[in-house]
Amino acid sequence: MVYKAYLEKQPTETAVITTPKEDKPEMSASGAIELIGSKISYPDTTNIDAMAPSLKIEGYEFYVTPAHENIKAHLSKSTSASQAASDVNTIASTLKAAGFRERKLDSGGQDYLYSEYRHVNTACLLENAPSSNSDYERRFSIGCYDMADYYKLAEKTKPLTLITPNYSTYRLAFFGANIKDSVTAGYKTAEASTGTHVDGTYGVGAVVNLCYQTPDGVWQYFKSTQNILPCSNFNTEDVKKAFAGNQCADENGSIFQVKP
Repeated sequence: MVYKAYLEKQPTETAVITTPKEDKPEMSASGAIELIGSKISYPDTTNIDAMAPSLKIEGYEFYVTPAHENIKAHLSKSTSASQAASDVNTIASTLKAAGFRERKLDSGGQDYLYSEYRHVNTACLLENAPSSNSDYERRFSIGCYDMADYYKLAEKTKPLTLITPNYSTYRLAFFGANIKDSVTAGYKTAEASTGTHVDGTYGVGAVVNLCYQTPDGVWQYFKSTQNILPCSNFNTEDVKKAFAGNQCADENGSIFQVKP
């Protein structure tokens, strides 16, 4: 939550910063999408590509972004450019009337328009972009995510951020964290995608960071990649045990499974 601070001078004391209380009704992610859907004709709620904002949660020194598959509150629509502009304006006015704060994001291109909407309980990201369907000019989508789930995601991701290279140098956004038990008892593996994030922008591009946990409970960073790793990279006993059964490639590109 972002508060607007103001200075209040006391008659005999130095100026102090006070925080006015914001009185906003609760609004969940699903409630926000339901509200928007009631204002838009023929919305599509089956789209799984909707996004939510990258946020730096209070108490954590990194940004988190929910993975697409974890965003359950979303809608989209493919339509003409004029109708998309009208619907996007309707979404903006509807959310602002419900107590959301709007922030336009810099995407680096005029054809792709992004806006972030923040509420006490919810954060949403609205995208208005060219349609990949030749029957339509534009396609807009909006995804909303509960703030409580942002905190859960940040806490889940925290052990992986601390071992990620350049964590303290770059402003990294972590896109979810897929943590699962290894086929080898006592080991876990994790995949956490990261991208450099600049606040106030919508960024793209990410690499997958592979990490593993040994039976003593300690997480270790392994590799960052965008492709299947060479089998030769899995060259220590712990790495082999942790990633046993995962795919790897030989020098000819043939696919094998890591053996413990």
